[in-house]
Amino acid sequence: MSGKSRPEDQAVSNIIKQTILRQLDSVRQIGVATKTNLLNLFQGRSNSISVKGRGLTKEGIRIQELEITTDQIAIDPLSIFLGKIGFNEPVNSRTHLVLTEADLIQALNSKIILEKLPHLHLEVNRKLVTVELCPPFSIRLPSDNKIRFSGGAKLQESQQVRQVSFSVVIRARTETQPISLETFSCLPEQGLSLPFTIALLQRLNAIAEQPYFQLEGTILKVCSLKIKDRTVLLDIETQTQEIPFL
Repeated sequence: MSGKSRPEDQAVSNIIKQTILRQLDSVRQIGVATKTNLLNLFQGRSNSISVKGRGLTKEGIRIQELEITTDQIAIDPLSIFLGKIGFNEPVNSRTHLVLTEADLIQALNSKIILEKLPHLHLEVNRKLVTVELCPPFSIRLPSDNKIRFSGGAKLQESQQVRQVSFSVVIRARTETQPISLETFSCLPEQGLSLPFTIALLQRLNAIAEQPYFQLEGTILKVCSLKIKDRTVLLDIETQTQEIPFL
């Protein structure tokens, strides 16, 4: 994002930068670059947008490093003159994230994430069981390519409700292998029935094997997930109607 840029590039870049900064609680470093020209700008077109940042924090979620690159986008020209960026078409982007172990723990226990955690609905012995994840959650990155996730869960079957604690080890996605569950366990005195465990693992594996996810109007695909030196390196592709950020 270095080198001399055209005035129209700088104008759009500054608006996008200010839009992002208004969303953040704090940031250590951020830069934005766009590629367009006056004709394309008045037609609502930009060849690409690139965002790079370090130490970004929003609503209890911190990201060590962030890099976003978009394909050609359709911008609402009027929105530029109003000091914001609106898109006329969905935006395709590629995002690279770097998160530390501490970042992940803080994010998982943040209000914004806890409010979005879905309940799992399982059929066990022809009965419906609802699984609700309960904080606090912990994440450890014990070795390259593995994630250990632990926390609590509330199980509800008919009128019966009970609490369990669990620990799961996830093997991260590689170029040749999809993300997979390596182990799943509960505290001995809170052991789960075999049919329930099988149903839960089948559901979790089905979620892990999904080619993409949909979240509040955003289509998200995990392309790469690597663990190195207690840090997660995540590459995703998204299609969204807004600036692909946080």
